[in-house]
Amino acid sequence: MSNIISTFPTTLQNGTVEDATQVMTLFSWIQNQVNGNACGATSGSGVLKGDGSGNTLPAVAGVDFTTGAQVQNSSLTFLSSVAGTNTIVGTLTPAITAYQAGQMFSFISAGANTGAVTLNVNGVGAKAVTKLGSTALAAGDITANAIIIVQYDGTEFQLVAPAALSGLGTMAFQSSSSVSITGGSISGVSFTGNISGSSSSCTGNAATATLATNCTNALGYTQNWTNVTSSRVAGTVYTNSTGAPIFVYISINLGGQNGASQANVFINGTQVADMYHYESNSAFSTSFTTSFIVPNGSTYGITLQNLNTYSSSSINYWWELR
Repeated sequence: MSNIISTFPTTLQNGTVEDATQVMTLFSWIQNQVNGNACGATSGSGVLKGDGSGNTLPAVAGVDFTTGAQVQNSSLTFLSSVAGTNTIVGTLTPAITAYQAGQMFSFISAGANTGAVTLNVNGVGAKAVTKLGSTALAAGDITANAIIIVQYDGTEFQLVAPAALSGLGTMAFQSSSSVSITGGSISGVSFTGNISGSSSSCTGNAATATLATNCTNALGYTQNWTNVTSSRVAGTVYTNSTGAPIFVYISINLGGQNGASQANVFINGTQVADMYHYESNSAFSTSFTTSFIVPNGSTYGITLQNLNTYSSSSINYWWELR
């Protein structure tokens, strides 16, 4: 800081008498020093510039010191003249000359990005804009006319807003009670109602749930009773290729005068049920029924055995819930 008054041109000596002319000359010199070197009249607060030039110039609001309006409207950090979608440029006033870790800037995007993004402020240099650390932005992470906030970490600008999301895929609400999810996964949620998708397993009400077709292909779901008697023969192995479990209901006749007959049910080659009938001194047969569930992809069938020459056996009807 420079002195307002420099060294006196003369020195008054003790024990001497100075005339009025000499005294007034000294006072005039002091007056000129003050008027010439002191800060002139200023408007507003009259803050001194304090720039090393003798503090004789008034400070300019918004240039030499920050005003409340600048803080309120974020003009010191809000970029103007923003252009570009993947290679973004913008301007700050006053301009910066270098990037510093911790700097935070905001701007209104000029359009949606289609890939990796860089930002160049005041021509200082293009730096990558990333998310979740150093992950490059993907197409659509920045949308048109959105307010974007980034912060410099010393190497790149990390996306602060909109918050970066990862692994959630695309969610489209279809109604008040259903939601469609494409890609990604959701953890820590519970499901109510039917769950559909294209995976190979389904775990509901768990820490992680995978959407699957098996949930909607449960026994009885969109299935109907079908009479398949004309296409079913005892002793033949059939395969359930419907994509879901099926329920089989069969009625058979066993018997004959002095006859003995037996029926056996097989699933995947394993006997799961049998029926035996012996008829003495009668020509009547007895009707039996059997039912069983066949898992998807499993084989199934029924065999009929006449245990003597007097016995007889036959299929009355064969129904399947499929």
